[in-house]
Amino acid sequence: MSQTPPNSGWQGGPQGPGQQWNAGQPQGQPGHQPQGGPGQGFGRPQNSGPQGNNFGQQPQGGPGQQGQNFGQQGQNFGQQGQNFGQQSQNFGQSGPQGQYNQNGPQGQFNQGQNYGPNGPQNFAGDAPAKPKSKTKVIVAAVLGVAIIAAGIGLAMFFFRGATPAAAKGLPADVSFAAELNLAPANADKLALKNILDKYPSLKADEDFGNDYKKALYSTLTQNDEDAPDYDTEIKPWLGDSIAVGSTGTTEEELSDNTNMIMAIETTDKGKAEEFAKKEMDGAKVQFIDNLMIVTDEASSLSADSIKEASLADSEQYKADMAKLGDDSLASVWFCSGMIDASLQQIEEQGFDTGTVDTSTMQGMHGAAGVKVKDNKLSVEIQVQTPNAPDLKDAADTSGVAKNISGDSLVAFSSGVGGDINQAWDMLESQPDMVESLKQFGIETPDDLKALLGKQMTMSLDWDEDSQMPVIGATFETENAEKQKQILDKFNEMLAQGSGMEGLEITQDGNTGIVAFGQSASDVLNPGSKLGDLDGFKQVVDGKAQSILFVNVAGLKERSFFQDMIQSGDTTVSEVLDPINAIGMTANAVDDHYTEAFIHVTFD
Repeated sequence: MSQTPPNSGWQGGPQGPGQQWNAGQPQGQPGHQPQGGPGQGFGRPQNSGPQGNNFGQQPQGGPGQQGQNFGQQGQNFGQQGQNFGQQSQNFGQSGPQGQYNQNGPQGQFNQGQNYGPNGPQNFAGDAPAKPKSKTKVIVAAVLGVAIIAAGIGLAMFFFRGATPAAAKGLPADVSFAAELNLAPANADKLALKNILDKYPSLKADEDFGNDYKKALYSTLTQNDEDAPDYDTEIKPWLGDSIAVGSTGTTEEELSDNTNMIMAIETTDKGKAEEFAKKEMDGAKVQFIDNLMIVTDEASSLSADSIKEASLADSEQYKADMAKLGDDSLASVWFCSGMIDASLQQIEEQGFDTGTVDTSTMQGMHGAAGVKVKDNKLSVEIQVQTPNAPDLKDAADTSGVAKNISGDSLVAFSSGVGGDINQAWDMLESQPDMVESLKQFGIETPDDLKALLGKQMTMSLDWDEDSQMPVIGATFETENAEKQKQILDKFNEMLAQGSGMEGLEITQDGNTGIVAFGQSASDVLNPGSKLGDLDGFKQVVDGKAQSILFVNVAGLKERSFFQDMIQSGDTTVSEVLDPINAIGMTANAVDDHYTEAFIHVTFD
């Protein structure tokens, strides 16, 4: 049994180096951002935090967008991330004051005083507001964190529990659930503290000792003079688990407050109910055993109906969460209904999905959790895509990835598995693409497979003398003869256009090679290798059909990066200083599940 570390000195919550933590949209974050945010419906603290730069950013493409095969292996999970963000972007977005990140500076809450979607109204949105009351902090904090959870941001690592008890307080038909546990294991807490200590600006003025809940609460409400006092009004009843969800699936339904539900585990129902009556005007509060269920007062949801069919009893939910295991710091689960509604919305709005076959994404559901071990912070993603091709036969590329140049700033490897005909069918939906490929002798699915082979690698570096990129790529094939014919055609077409200085396209045995800014020999036999880097070893420690690696340690040593930092905002430097590497791995597993991991390793 783990023991409480002596004087753990929990130092506050997730602010961001040099700035206060913000549960809202990080500056510069790619992808679709949750504009409305689940924090709308129930209200949140004023000025919950100035602009912040969460440790992680929502991946726009995610594990599904790193190369063609990698996209298949990830089953376009990146697309799901985008759609998920789209679906969550309008929670409570009806009114001008209640909007998240609409009328205020980027990355900062800009909200009204009271509950309701239309500014100064009550929770239900149809009665006059009371005079300014204390901020509804508990609800606001959880919903604010739910925004991050929906984006699978790394700031989620301040919570624990893959299956918190509060999941029993959500109905089985919720489209998503953000689940938090406020009682981290001592080992996890110590690991988090060791990471936080690498960021001096994260240290709070007050030493909260081992009181994790108070540290979090104080961080989230430090700029709110009207926040209820934690020791006298929150601590006496707050339990260890919180869950937030919505029964809506479409954008309109998700923005409807009556579809939102929150369950809070309590230690004293009487004191919790007293707090709710005082601080949650307009909300309907019910209890299931020791769980306090909070909904819009106009919601028809009852405690009895949740008891009859709770999320914790859902077979789909249980299967996805079982894949994650029980050692997550936080978890997010989404049902197939949310993805299907997103795909329908994309179709109705006429978005161009390019070569992505959205029909393979129908029925997708899954979960994500954040885990910490020693100096490595990880996001684990488990997604089942029943209609996608089975890619379990894709090659393990961890071996070839280790042989990529250790000087690479970014490296990628992927196995090519599954039915190549499906990839070809998607290409055929783009006639211009097919015509371009035919110029190089790629006229059939077999031609495409001959070129790509069974596994591929790519790397990117930067030559500071020539101020040019250094690129290397390899394609290991089972049809060397056909691959050589295609590569020769590439060289022929390049020669007709006077070629490209510094570009070499050749073949060595059964491996096609593309080199720019270096020789093909350097690509195959680099002076240093990724497999020798500590950061890479931490990221890739087993089978990996797809790998994306960012050599942060190498990047920080480059003069062009130092010049960029010195001439601009130091925030990026402050965030990256303690980080050694960032990496992602993915594998196709049984029953059409894809597991992916996003790792951040620290010095």
